[in-house]
Amino acid sequence: DELKNGDTVTVKGILYKVTDASKKTAAVVKGTNKKAASVTIPATVTVKGVSCKVTQISAKAFNGFAKLKKATIGTNVTTIGKQAFNNCKKLSRLTFKGTAVKKIQTGAFKNTAKKIRVTLPKKLTAKKRNSMKKILKKAGISKSAVVK
Repeated sequence: DELKNGDTVTVKGILYKVTDASKKTAAVVKGTNKKAASVTIPATVTVKGVSCKVTQISAKAFNGFAKLKKATIGTNVTTIGKQAFNNCKKLSRLTFKGTAVKKIQTGAFKNTAKKIRVTLPKKLTAKKRNSMKKILKKAGISKSAVVK
């Protein structure tokens, strides 16, 4: 059975969907465990025996996950959709594993913890770090966020 666009798989409480079978890319559609205290978006996910790069987190994927405290964004994620982590009021630790993120859409981190700590990869240049801070602020992250 060959890999096709739209194929889905659920791994560790996260539903993934193949976005481009030829390029072997997938997106996080949504979290399936509303009670999760932590989520980790991996670099890759295996669908039908094929390793696919996880390149995006869809809109509202973890919207309203009240217990979520910690999120780790995998190295291949380039886009985080609208309101992806909106209303995760306890989300206080956010870690970016890679430097691929180009787009974080409106409200992606709105209504997360006031004192949220964001960890960016050490290898990020100062310029890229500043641009990430701007992108995060636009995405609704708290003004008192600590970005490292």
